[in-house]
Amino acid sequence: MGRGIRRKAMVIAVGAILLAPFAAQAEEKEDARMQGLEDRMRSLEDRLVASEATVQAQRELLASQPTPDVAQGGGLDSFLSGLVWGGWVEASYTYNFKDPDFNRFSQRSYQFNQNHNSFVLDGIKLELGKPASEPGSAGFQLDLLFGENASILENSDIYGDADVEDVTDSEIFIQEAYLAYNYDGVEIKFGKFETLLGYEVLDAPYNPHITHSELFFGAIPLFHTGILASGDYGEEWTWAAGVVNGWNNSIDFNDNKGMLGRVGWANESTSLTFNTFIGKEGLRSSESRGVFSRGDLVCSNGGPGTSIGDPNGLDAGDCFGDSSDWTYVFDLVATYTATDQLDLYGEFVYGMQEIGSQAGLNFPFGNTGPSSSGGATDDPEWTAVMVGAGYDVNEKTT
Repeated sequence: MGRGIRRKAMVIAVGAILLAPFAAQAEEKEDARMQGLEDRMRSLEDRLVASEATVQAQRELLASQPTPDVAQGGGLDSFLSGLVWGGWVEASYTYNFKDPDFNRFSQRSYQFNQNHNSFVLDGIKLELGKPASEPGSAGFQLDLLFGENASILENSDIYGDADVEDVTDSEIFIQEAYLAYNYDGVEIKFGKFETLLGYEVLDAPYNPHITHSELFFGAIPLFHTGILASGDYGEEWTWAAGVVNGWNNSIDFNDNKGMLGRVGWANESTSLTFNTFIGKEGLRSSESRGVFSRGDLVCSNGGPGTSIGDPNGLDAGDCFGDSSDWTYVFDLVATYTATDQLDLYGEFVYGMQEIGSQAGLNFPFGNTGPSSSGGATDDPEWTAVMVGAGYDVNEKTT
């Protein structure tokens, strides 16, 4: 038995001797592999340190450069980004159930839609502006109107061609053109702008009615040329004040200016706005009166087309008076939101013009002074009232 144990021990010893070189060789290979991995790790660490150094250098370089004012923008990009574009197209069909004998201008007592049984391109409006909404900012507004309404409104200018036979759909009317500047929350406009007076507006898509009321085109002015300041007083009060050439005239015809004013109050459901126009609208001299010899709106008893100062008609001074003649218009507008869908509104207007005052020459209520058929009336007055309601059927239908 002892001999067998010795034999096994000898076999094991011989095997260990024979395998020893192979084990040493495997250990050397493992050591070499581990050394290679360590070398690659060191290389990657060196590269990472170099990359971090490059990134840090780039950061320092960027930090040393001046930073552009992104909030204000720059140059043309800043200007274009603040522009506001808009516009609309309006067309209509008008039919008079009295079936007048002639179609064209058969409804002259109404300023728009004057033709019977006619399709009309009423207007194409282009709007471009930049609001002066922040203190210290400047802006502008340019509104151009094309179509038949443009021709009619062009004729409403006191220096326009008042011959309705010339009304076409190919004229251009500058509805608004002004520069604006915001001085510490007060917006100042300089140029041509729509009047403060009235609940209704010229633009049909923004008007509560399909058509304009007689109060709109007969009792108040439509536009002015001059300077206008407006702002807020607290959270509920608004105000506006301006000096203008007059009533619907781009060129002043005397040394006096008209005055515009507004005081308004509003809360979440109710608003009250008082507006006024006051001015001496008489003509400066007999020479300046001659420019108003136009169509059937001239001041004369001689009938349509008779010139001012005609021996058979009134004297020019009786027609238009002089620069001491006053025109007053007081306008009160109220609105009330009864429900989320129902709005109520109303307007009251009182006006008076001293004999011969130019204001209102082209409008029914204000035309009782200068007249082509009945002569002049002493100090005409007019009063107008409008009430209405708007109901929102859904988000798109009122």
